[in-house]
Amino acid sequence: PDRGEQYRSVIFFHNQEQELLARRSKQKLQVSGKFDKDIVTEIKPASDYYLADDYHQQYFEKKQRSLT
Repeated sequence: PDRGEQYRSVIFFHNQEQELLARRSKQKLQVSGKFDKDIVTEIKPASDYYLADDYHQQYFEKKQRSLT
């Protein structure tokens, strides 16, 4: 679910083929009827990547009970 830009999912691509595959996959999910709301996953070119602080690591596993 969309919980705001800070937590939004994103697919990073390195080349045009990866971008095309990502956009096709997103569109296929969008029209599948499996979701009530729009797919808001962003698709962006890969760039410099920085590891998040420790308290962000394994967030889902740490918070799983409160998220389900």
